[in-house]
Amino acid sequence: MLKRTVAEKIILVSRYALAACALSLCSPVAADVPLTMTHGYPMVPVEIVGRQHMFVLDTGAEGSAVYPEMANELGLPVAAAETLVGQTGSAELPNRTITSLQIDGHLCGPLKATELPARRDGLRLAGIVGLDVIGNKVLDLDVPHGRAALLDGEAATSAIRLLGKRFPANRVTGGLLAIPIRLDGVIGWAVIDTGARETRVNSVFARAAKLVADARPARAVNGATQNAVAVTSARVREARFLGKRRHGRHVGVVDLPVFKAFGLADRPAMLLGIDWLSDYRLLIDFRAGSVWSR
Repeated sequence: MLKRTVAEKIILVSRYALAACALSLCSPVAADVPLTMTHGYPMVPVEIVGRQHMFVLDTGAEGSAVYPEMANELGLPVAAAETLVGQTGSAELPNRTITSLQIDGHLCGPLKATELPARRDGLRLAGIVGLDVIGNKVLDLDVPHGRAALLDGEAATSAIRLLGKRFPANRVTGGLLAIPIRLDGVIGWAVIDTGARETRVNSVFARAAKLVADARPARAVNGATQNAVAVTSARVREARFLGKRRHGRHVGVVDLPVFKAFGLADRPAMLLGIDWLSDYRLLIDFRAGSVWSR
């Protein structure tokens, strides 16, 4: 999920949000927060205006976001609109101002959060915490054990020593990270997107790897901007990424508009969703462009 200002009409990192979080009072406390899978999303507790809410922990979102019900309930002030570029397309959306947001003992703010349109599937989510909050820390994401943490200093160093195996990553538009991946013998780039419930490849990757369509019918997905696109399904015989092999995985096949924003539309590319990461523990350092895994 990427933003660009309406005036400039270009995709860019939200410097306002990143600078605000970097300059805020961020506690170095090393702790864990519970991570629960709800409706297929990894959810973590955040505190806003003294109240706790469950937000999607989204490594594929440049900035944080809120849904209208929660934004109105908390009376979050409306800020200038921006154009949001999500998986399935772009839309001009209003922003809300979050004076302070606390997660895992780290206090950030003020933040501009995109107000997302109400979901067509009826799911009631509070919001999304993105790279404006987590991007200046080392994210410890341990889905199998239901925990997450934002680390820096000695806590980050100790965790990195524990995992040991480092995998280099490339930054794409918005500061997101992409890692090499091999599908049925073909190498491509996978953008780590924990906010995506389903892993999806573009047609370039699907053709190159000769992925075989499965029996699932085509379906519509909406993305954060609620722009519907059609997705078909295919089966991956073997996937190799982050030092492991996985067999018999299913994947969505669709040429998402966001692949063009990433500069990957004409290359084998995919969004590596939480469904393929559910048995991994990851340390993600967005600033250094590194991932550790076991």
